[in-house]
Amino acid sequence: MLIYGTLFISECLGKVKPGMTSREAEKALINVSLDHFAIPGDVAFPLNQAFEPPRDRQDAETLRQYLSQVRQEIAIRLHARLYAGGEGPSKWWLSFAKRKFMGKSL
Repeated sequence: MLIYGTLFISECLGKVKPGMTSREAEKALINVSLDHFAIPGDVAFPLNQAFEPPRDRQDAETLRQYLSQVRQEIAIRLHARLYAGGEGPSKWWLSFAKRKFMGKSL
């Protein structure tokens, strides 16, 4: 879960631009968190070798709901960190968007 969260944070940081207002960034982050995403077992999921696929459709739906909730919570908390000073997004946080974590992305 930690690796998935880190990859999602990297994706979010890539969506926030230095000149964005707090409201624009909040909207972008929420949209990213609500976008359709791959889960373990899907061909597009980048960490299939590290996660076991769900056993059935019910497990897949439960996992998708859980990951959706995690993504939304990360987006909200990341926004609070990015705009803690009230002016622009934190340059310190945005510096992490320049490199991929483990060479992977969601």
